[in-house]
Order: sequence, then C-alpha cells, then structure tokens
Amino acid sequence: MLFYSAIFFIIAFLTFYEEGLKPNKRAATDICMILVLGTVSAFHGIGGTDWDIYLAAYNRVPGIVDFIKTPLYYQSQIFYFEIGYLFIISAFKTFGLNFHGYLFCQAIIFYCLIYKGLRRFTNHWGLVMLVFIYKMFIYDTFVAMRQELTIAGFFILLPYLYERNAKKYFVGCILLTMIHMGAVILFCVYILNYIKLTKRRLIILLSLFLPTVILAQMGLGGKLNTIMLLLNASKGESYSTSTESLSIAYTLEYYLLMGIIVINYNRIILLKYAEFIIKLCLIMLPMVTLFSGVVILRREMDYFFPLYGVLGGYLCNVKPNLKFLIILIYIIICYYGFQRYLHNFDYGGMLPYRSWL
Repeated sequence: MLFYSAIFFIIAFLTFYEEGLKPNKRAATDICMILVLGTVSAFHGIGGTDWDIYLAAYNRVPGIVDFIKTPLYYQSQIFYFEIGYLFIISAFKTFGLNFHGYLFCQAIIFYCLIYKGLRRFTNHWGLVMLVFIYKMFIYDTFVAMRQELTIAGFFILLPYLYERNAKKYFVGCILLTMIHMGAVILFCVYILNYIKLTKRRLIILLSLFLPTVILAQMGLGGKLNTIMLLLNASKGESYSTSTESLSIAYTLEYYLLMGIIVINYNRIILLKYAEFIIKLCLIMLPMVTLFSGVVILRREMDYFFPLYGVLGGYLCNVKPNLKFLIILIYIIICYYGFQRYLHNFDYGGMLPYRSWL
C-alpha cells in the first residue's frame, strides 16, 4: 500500500510543479510522470485475474511465420483471442522476447501512444495522470492487456475523429477490434460529429438521464448483459448472470464534473477543443445512469475516463485563480478512489506490488 501511495503522491507533486511552468515548458515534467508510471507497469509481476491466461497465450503462440500460415487454427487453440492481438504477441515472440520482455515493451508503447494522442487536447497532463491512476492504472495496465492496446489506439485516432476524417478513423477502429472486440463501441463515437452541443441541450440530457439510475437499480442491467453473448460466449454468460452493478460513486463523480462544466459552460466552450471533449464525455452519460447495471460497459468507460482530466484542465484555464484548488480536489478524490480500488479489486489481490525482476 505504501508503494502505491508513494507513486500517487509523486505524480501529485509533479502535477503541482507543472502548473507553475509555462505550457510550452511542461514536456519534461510530462515525461517524468510517464516514466514513473511506465516503470511500475512494465515491471509488475504476477497479479490480476487474467495474468495466467495471458501468460499461457504468450507461451502457446508460435513465431510470426508459423502463425500467419494458419491464424484461425491458433485462434481456436488460444482462448479464441482476437487474431490481431495474437499477431502482435507472435511478432514480439519472434524477436526472442519472453512474456516479461513483451510486457515491458507493451508498457512503453502504451504510455507513449496515450501521450501522443491526448497531449494535443490539454496542457494539464498531471490531471490526466491523476485520473488515470484512479480509474485505469491497475486494471488496464496490470490485467486487461488487450484493451490496454485498444485504449492507446483510440487516443491516437482522436485527431482523426476531431478532424472528421472518417476513412482513417474507421479503418483504425476496424484494426482495434481485431485486437479487442470491446473497441466496437468506438464506431458509435463518430456520430458525435453531427451533434451540435449547446448549454441547454447539455442540461436537458443530464436531467433526462439522471432519473434512469432508478431503473438500473431495479435490475435492468441483468437483462441487458446478455448482449455479451454475441461478442464472447464465455464472458457473455458470466455477464448475463452477474448481479454486479456500477457503484453510485461513478454517477456522482460524473454529475459533479459535468455540473461544474455547465456552470462554467459559456467560458469553457470558447476553448478550442472543449466542445469536442464534452461531447466525448456524453458517451459515458448512459453508462453511469440507465445502463449502470450493464457490467461490460464499465470496461468501455475506460476509453473515456482520461477526459475527466482534460476537462479539469479546461477548468484551470477558465479559473486560473482557482487552479491549485481544482488540482487539490482532483488529488483528494483520485487518491481516495485509488485506495478504495486497490482494496476492492480482486479482493486486494494487487497488494502488495510484485515485480518480475
């Protein structure tokens, strides 16, 4: 626990330090944050419910030459993982890397890609990293090794989405679904380009969906989870019978942030990328309300959680006199959530931190 707390507060310190620098002088601090988190991810050892499965998959997959001869055969023999993911690990295995070596390379690729993809939209990288630690650090870099790649890929596609380059965006989405089928939700995101956002419409949407939380608490998600059978039979069965639902904390966090955005809407919307980022966050609205009982959608939210940090940066831009208070609030919420996540995820299975070194 002390190790994880130390990592968090290193990032918190760097966030405060970065805010004292001019935006064009922050790259070195950003890189320090990435190195800290990337090192922890790259060298983590056994941990997480899927660790043994991914280890077995890596050990079973052949070199790239043999794999491309009969990819469907190997897919049937290796947990029916997506062909794109098997191709990637096969390529790394061809270079003689063992599983630990592959994890090291994947961590480097992941953090470099999310930085390249998101940095265009924010100068407040520390806030993005604080939210990342809370919401994604453990699951997406320790456990969900396929989704980790597709999340990074989505961030790389964000500029194409913003520029309405449909061809490149949809080709990218197709490639990502070949790595992890969960990326199929990204096809739906493009429709946001055709929606004109206004403060009134934002308030109406938030108001309409809030009462639907009651429907989710009445068990709506248990029925909708059966949709997963169409994507993955084994997981679909477990999701369709699950009684788990999203914590109400996710709903409260979302509405707290979006409520503050509404209050400051007229100033925030003047920022270059603000409307685009707010619309992306609206993808999460039904996930934290009406469909909060649909277990698999909790994993789909990971594509959008870093945007909480981006919006926090926009609040700092329009409220410069309050930016350190905003950062402090982010630190308090994210640290509490991170500690709670560590204790609850896999019943504390990530404690203590274990490295393969």
